[in-house]
Amino acid sequence: MKKLGNKEKPELPDIDFDTGKPTVFGEYGLTDQTYSQMVIALDKDKFTNVTPSLKKSVLSFYSKADSTTDRPKVLYDWKKTNFALQKLKNKSPIPMDSLKFPIDTTGRVKPKTGR
Repeated sequence: MKKLGNKEKPELPDIDFDTGKPTVFGEYGLTDQTYSQMVIALDKDKFTNVTPSLKKSVLSFYSKADSTTDRPKVLYDWKKTNFALQKLKNKSPIPMDSLKFPIDTTGRVKPKTGR
Protein backbone atom coordinates (compact mmCIF):
# COMPACT_ATOMS: atom_id res chain seq x y z
CA MET A 1 0.00 0.00 0.00
CA LYS A 2 2.94 2.34 0.62
CA LYS A 3 3.98 1.96 -3.01
CA LEU A 4 0.51 2.96 -4.16
CA GLY A 5 0.53 5.93 -1.81
CA ASN A 6 3.91 6.97 -3.21
CA LYS A 7 2.55 6.43 -6.74
CA GLU A 8 5.09 3.68 -7.34
CA LYS A 9 4.15 0.84 -9.63
CA PRO A 10 3.65 -2.34 -7.55
CA GLU A 11 5.29 -5.55 -8.74
CA LEU A 12 2.61 -8.20 -9.16
CA PRO A 13 3.54 -11.78 -10.04
CA ASP A 14 1.91 -13.25 -13.14
CA ILE A 15 0.12 -16.13 -11.43
CA ASP A 16 -3.11 -17.95 -12.13
CA PHE A 17 -5.37 -17.05 -9.23
CA ASP A 18 -7.35 -20.28 -9.71
CA THR A 19 -4.35 -22.54 -9.25
CA GLY A 20 -1.69 -20.34 -7.65
CA LYS A 21 0.80 -21.46 -10.31
CA PRO A 22 2.61 -19.28 -12.87
CA THR A 23 0.45 -18.34 -15.85
CA VAL A 24 1.83 -20.40 -18.74
CA PHE A 25 0.34 -22.17 -21.72
CA GLY A 26 -0.90 -25.66 -20.87
CA GLU A 27 -1.06 -25.10 -17.11
CA TYR A 28 -4.83 -24.45 -16.90
CA GLY A 29 -7.30 -25.14 -19.69
CA LEU A 30 -9.58 -22.19 -18.99
CA THR A 31 -6.62 -19.80 -19.18
CA ASP A 32 -5.49 -21.36 -22.47
CA GLN A 33 -8.98 -20.93 -23.90
CA THR A 34 -9.27 -17.33 -22.69
CA TYR A 35 -5.90 -16.29 -24.13
CA SER A 36 -6.79 -18.00 -27.40
CA GLN A 37 -10.12 -16.20 -27.65
CA MET A 38 -8.43 -12.90 -26.81
CA VAL A 39 -5.72 -13.31 -29.48
CA ILE A 40 -8.32 -14.22 -32.11
CA ALA A 41 -10.48 -11.23 -31.11
CA LEU A 42 -7.48 -8.88 -31.23
CA ASP A 43 -6.64 -10.23 -34.70
CA LYS A 44 -10.19 -9.54 -35.91
CA ASP A 45 -9.62 -5.93 -34.83
CA LYS A 46 -6.22 -5.94 -36.61
CA PHE A 47 -4.47 -5.54 -33.23
CA THR A 48 -5.59 -1.89 -33.20
CA ASN A 49 -5.40 -1.41 -29.42
CA VAL A 50 -2.48 -3.65 -28.56
CA THR A 51 -0.12 -1.91 -26.16
CA PRO A 52 3.51 -2.95 -25.59
CA SER A 53 2.63 -4.56 -22.24
CA LEU A 54 -0.28 -6.54 -23.70
CA LYS A 55 1.85 -7.76 -26.60
CA LYS A 56 4.63 -8.76 -24.21
CA SER A 57 2.19 -10.57 -21.92
CA VAL A 58 0.54 -12.55 -24.73
CA LEU A 59 3.81 -13.52 -26.39
CA SER A 60 5.28 -14.48 -23.01
CA PHE A 61 2.26 -16.70 -22.30
CA TYR A 62 2.76 -18.55 -25.59
CA SER A 63 6.58 -18.47 -25.56
CA LYS A 64 6.98 -22.15 -24.72
CA ALA A 65 3.74 -23.38 -26.29
CA ASP A 66 4.01 -26.65 -28.16
CA SER A 67 0.60 -28.12 -28.85
CA THR A 68 2.12 -31.28 -30.33
CA THR A 69 4.01 -32.38 -27.23
CA ASP A 70 2.43 -30.58 -24.28
CA ARG A 71 -1.15 -31.12 -25.40
CA PRO A 72 -2.99 -28.42 -23.46
CA LYS A 73 -6.09 -29.33 -21.46
CA VAL A 74 -8.32 -27.25 -23.73
CA LEU A 75 -7.09 -26.54 -27.24
CA TYR A 76 -9.32 -23.74 -28.49
CA ASP A 77 -8.93 -23.35 -32.24
CA TRP A 78 -5.16 -23.67 -32.25
CA LYS A 79 -4.78 -22.97 -35.99
CA LYS A 80 -6.52 -19.58 -35.72
CA THR A 81 -4.63 -18.79 -32.54
CA ASN A 82 -1.25 -19.68 -34.00
CA PHE A 83 -1.93 -17.69 -37.17
CA ALA A 84 -2.98 -14.66 -35.08
CA LEU A 85 0.14 -15.00 -32.91
CA GLN A 86 2.38 -14.89 -35.98
CA LYS A 87 0.71 -11.62 -37.03
CA LEU A 88 0.98 -10.20 -33.50
CA LYS A 89 4.75 -10.86 -33.46
CA ASN A 90 5.14 -8.59 -36.50
CA LYS A 91 2.71 -5.90 -35.33
CA SER A 92 4.00 -2.70 -33.76
CA PRO A 93 2.11 -1.93 -30.56
CA ILE A 94 0.55 1.46 -29.94
CA PRO A 95 1.77 3.74 -27.16
CA MET A 96 -0.28 3.42 -23.99
CA ASP A 97 -1.12 7.12 -23.95
CA SER A 98 -2.78 6.92 -27.38
CA LEU A 99 -5.63 4.74 -26.09
CA LYS A 100 -8.97 6.47 -25.75
CA PHE A 101 -10.80 5.77 -22.53
CA PRO A 102 -14.47 6.54 -21.86
CA ILE A 103 -13.55 8.19 -18.53
CA ASP A 104 -10.86 10.71 -17.78
CA THR A 105 -8.17 10.26 -15.17
CA THR A 106 -10.26 12.01 -12.52
CA GLY A 107 -12.90 9.30 -12.79
CA ARG A 108 -15.59 11.55 -14.23
CA VAL A 109 -17.58 10.06 -17.07
CA LYS A 110 -17.03 11.91 -20.31
CA PRO A 111 -20.19 12.86 -22.21
CA LYS A 112 -20.81 10.96 -25.42
CA THR A 113 -20.65 13.05 -28.56
CA GLY A 114 -22.04 12.66 -32.03
CA ARG A 115 -25.69 11.97 -31.26
